[in-house]
Amino acid sequence: MKIYNAKAIISGDVIEVIEYGKEIFKDIETDRIRTGRSTKADEAEQESNREKVLHRARQEIRRTVAANCGGWRDSRGRPFRPKFLTLTFAENIKDLSVANNEFKLFILRLGNKVYDRKNRRCLKYLVIPEFQKRGAVHYHVIFFNLPYIPWETIRACWSHGDITINAIDEVDNIGAYVSKYLSKDLCDERLKGRKCYFKSKGLLQSQVVEFNTNTREGKKELETVLHTAQAIAKRTYQVEYQSDYLDNIIYRQYTL
Repeated sequence: MKIYNAKAIISGDVIEVIEYGKEIFKDIETDRIRTGRSTKADEAEQESNREKVLHRARQEIRRTVAANCGGWRDSRGRPFRPKFLTLTFAENIKDLSVANNEFKLFILRLGNKVYDRKNRRCLKYLVIPEFQKRGAVHYHVIFFNLPYIPWETIRACWSHGDITINAIDEVDNIGAYVSKYLSKDLCDERLKGRKCYFKSKGLLQSQVVEFNTNTREGKKELETVLHTAQAIAKRTYQVEYQSDYLDNIIYRQYTL
């Protein structure tokens, strides 16, 4: 059993530091966390409260994107620039299963264009499906290791409609920018029980470090992390709020 009341989450150029008012008990073998409420209550809450599920998904998207932007390099060792695209269907395709199958075929065709047969499944990406007002599915997808390829070639691989390339060169926190495209209305029956985003295999993961500041060692470790973050990055966001189960929570975010 591990006990902590603070943690740092490092996702590429983004560092998050969270301090909790109460200790969290974590079973190291199962990775299950106890905060004073039962697991069954947690599961029931996740099913009934869609807004919390959406918030959790946004966090995962933001951290995954931050961890992978600039984390992949070409054959010369240069980092790939992430590319953010929106794919739409000319036809009014409303069935998410049909649309997802077409997206998977698009990834295979695009992989065949930019990589050899052995490595054609090496594209690294994260994609968010959404429904337009007319009901048609469209996709927001960010590629982490897509080399330069003409727009016409990408459009031919998609072959279902328009492709828009979204400018993200001037965006400081690309993860936060991309996560805002996650649908706000998870009550939509078409998304019920479905993944609100999916990603390729083998993406880089955030690094999570946990501390117990009630011990001298843990307090010193957290102070070191905060000092380092403040020295090498700018604090872009801070908030303090109350939690029903963890009392006062302090959240800080730094961007290199």
